Amino acid sequence: MFPLLYLGLIFGTSYIGAKSSTQLKIAVVDSSGKFTPQKIAEANETSKSNTLTLVKDDPKNYQKILKPRVMMATW
Repeated sequence: MFPLLYLGLIFGTSYIGAKSSTQLKIAVVDSSGKFTPQKIAEANETSKSNTLTLVKDDPKNYQKILKPRVMMATW
């Protein structure tokens, strides 16, 4: 009985951990042209927990729109 309970605990915690993972959405504001859509796509393929979005506009326009939980990196 104890081995079954132990296996249930292991699989239960793994299931809860997989379901509670968060995915960050990051807006990359690039007015210099350093980041290309190809580089952003490559970065999105390598990391499944982050989603980068390339924005080539004034960052002040997006600070009002984006939610506080969304990270914003400007270069």
